[in-house]
Amino acid sequence: MPDPHEILHAELGDRYELDTLIGEGGMGTVYRARDRKHGRPVAIKTIHPDLTSHLAPARFRREIHVTANLQHPHILPLLDSGVAGDLVYFIMPFVEGENLRNKLDRVGKLPAAHVVRIGRDVARALEYAHRRGVVHRDIKPANILCGEDAAVVADFGIAKAITDFGGDTLTRSGVVVGTPAYMAPEQYLGGATARADIYSLGAVLYEALTGYPWRGDARPQSRWAGVPDELRAVLERALKTEPEDRWPSAAAFSEALKSASEGRRATPAASRAAGAGRSWLSRLQARFTRATPGAPHSKSVAVLPLQNLNRDEHTEYFSEGITEDIIAHLSKIHDLKVISRTSVMGYKDTDLTLKEIGEQLNVATVLEGSVRRSGDRVRIVSQLIDAATDDHLWAETYDRQVTDIFAIQSEVAQRIAEALHATISTSELSMIQRLPTQDVEAHELYIKGRYSWNRRTRVGLEDAEEKFRSAIGRDPMYAPAYAGLADTYLLLGSYGYMPEVEALTKARVAVDRALELDERLASAHASRGQILRTERDWKAEEEEYLRAIELDPNYATAHQWYATLLAALGRHEEAREQVLRAGELDPLSHAIRVTTGIVRFMARDYAGALADFRHTVDLEPRFFSAYAWLILLLPLLGRDQEALDAFEKVVELRPDVPYWGFAKAEIHAVAGKRAEALAALSELKEEWYDPTVHGIIYALLGDADRAFEHLEESLADRSWRLFVLQKNLLFYMKVGPWFDAIRDDPRFEGLLRRMSFTA
Repeated sequence: MPDPHEILHAELGDRYELDTLIGEGGMGTVYRARDRKHGRPVAIKTIHPDLTSHLAPARFRREIHVTANLQHPHILPLLDSGVAGDLVYFIMPFVEGENLRNKLDRVGKLPAAHVVRIGRDVARALEYAHRRGVVHRDIKPANILCGEDAAVVADFGIAKAITDFGGDTLTRSGVVVGTPAYMAPEQYLGGATARADIYSLGAVLYEALTGYPWRGDARPQSRWAGVPDELRAVLERALKTEPEDRWPSAAAFSEALKSASEGRRATPAASRAAGAGRSWLSRLQARFTRATPGAPHSKSVAVLPLQNLNRDEHTEYFSEGITEDIIAHLSKIHDLKVISRTSVMGYKDTDLTLKEIGEQLNVATVLEGSVRRSGDRVRIVSQLIDAATDDHLWAETYDRQVTDIFAIQSEVAQRIAEALHATISTSELSMIQRLPTQDVEAHELYIKGRYSWNRRTRVGLEDAEEKFRSAIGRDPMYAPAYAGLADTYLLLGSYGYMPEVEALTKARVAVDRALELDERLASAHASRGQILRTERDWKAEEEEYLRAIELDPNYATAHQWYATLLAALGRHEEAREQVLRAGELDPLSHAIRVTTGIVRFMARDYAGALADFRHTVDLEPRFFSAYAWLILLLPLLGRDQEALDAFEKVVELRPDVPYWGFAKAEIHAVAGKRAEALAALSELKEEWYDPTVHGIIYALLGDADRAFEHLEESLADRSWRLFVLQKNLLFYMKVGPWFDAIRDDPRFEGLLRRMSFTA
């Protein structure tokens, strides 16, 4: 492709002298230039050809003509525009100073008074444009220029011109014009009104006040610390999911900001918004905390495995896939509590009554049904039942073509929500109704892949990789298939079936592609969080979990993984809340029960952790992860023989794991048996040498010099074993008891910095 600089020079060189490239982003590039006639500096912005290749030029020029006539003190005027080759360009005055994006990157966050001033300036600009029928559609920090005395909004009309005249081609190609971090929910559906701009401005002001991007109301409450209550109430109304719940106009938003700056509540409505200021997650946690065992919340449901009436193990994947898809659809509804797949699958072919199942899962309702497939037709019978009374709340039979499977699953989810009087927002409805692919065979390959993936065996994972790849081969735009591929690589690497660095690299590529195609895939965000853990980017990892929870509040794994991060960061109460929520959503998960123990372990609640690990092995005597953590905990309680017994059990269960010699060494090191600990280390084969293992053992023995020597060597190696035991201990360096003997050494602060646990 020709150099954009050369294209612009050929087209505009007689009028403008191009100077330097001053900005580059997702929509295009920005150059500084000099107006030869007037001797003034200007900015020339180009739009990426992918966004403009299908524009209708005449209509595009008419739209730009409308916006070029916007004359307002807080709007950067459009001096000229045109097309040079494949490049659409716009010429604007060059403003000295910096945009809000650069300012926030430099200082982190701004004082409330400064934020209110910027907000009111932008709101005035929006009100002026809205009254003339122009919606900006891309309000973000990079489009707000910060002068000494005022803020100015750039790029008015550009997003609207592109989306209006790109037509269906843009939609089909998956291009979204705008910036997802600041887009109102309805913009993902192609709708943008004045209230979408108000939402975007609210997101910008939130980030300017707190230093964190807005990802929905799942933010930790601590991030509002220091924000005046009146200002918080104003922003929360601006950031409502439903457009009709936001400020009715930019003028009203501006006036509310003014009132907040004077310490007054803007309106009774704003006061109500502040009363609802707790995140949806906090409200759910409070609600379920109040609920007593045997008194489940009325809007809770467990989707039992649909019975496969074909009685054919080769079609079992189909009934399981439909079950999983219905759960996934329901999980997107914030107003429902939906039990995770891993817990409900335990009730396949059960003899328990629905009342007993409801009591065990603490849910008010149960969905049961059956699936029969014959050629190209499928028959699904589903019925929603009150678990306590056995009353039928809703029932339906679907006898349709297999190609209608997406519509059936969507309708079932909506009818259940309706029967339980659950509220479904516009954005939730759009996610439920959205078709993941038009290719039914690709979907079949996908659910076969998930079926194999859920087996968690090497053969199953390798088959899952093949199925997901085949699904992508049929539909390269099928985002869930990429997410499944990423999950497969993560497990292949963590189970030792693929070299870890190779697995991590492949998983990163797959998850990035999944989110590029569909930013609203909760599971992909959670998987990206795990990948970011290997990069020690704790802030970014946290953002991914919060985004996953925002998109799917019933996704237990996101809560579980987030809990481990919070525990490692020393945020123990938050970790406890998250892991308890995960347990509510997936009450039969052994992995979540072990994570509950880990969270307690890191908070030094050894008795509680021991109870969790013991309870897990009582329920599942072959769950080796619980034994591994018992090996780490029991020596700290002086129960060496029990730890050795656990060690023998874990070797029996997983003789192929090379690091159990480390566990034995840890038992002796905690007991102060130096000779025995070093002897256990010496039993490790040379090819299994890992400096982390030796560093932790020497730390436990109080040999600081040797400990730091090995730990420094370990941190110099950027490879990262995803879930292997000793790397988990390095992850918990900030809080783990294994490092207590060297924690006061000045060199330990350097280790924490290397692990990004301190600034």
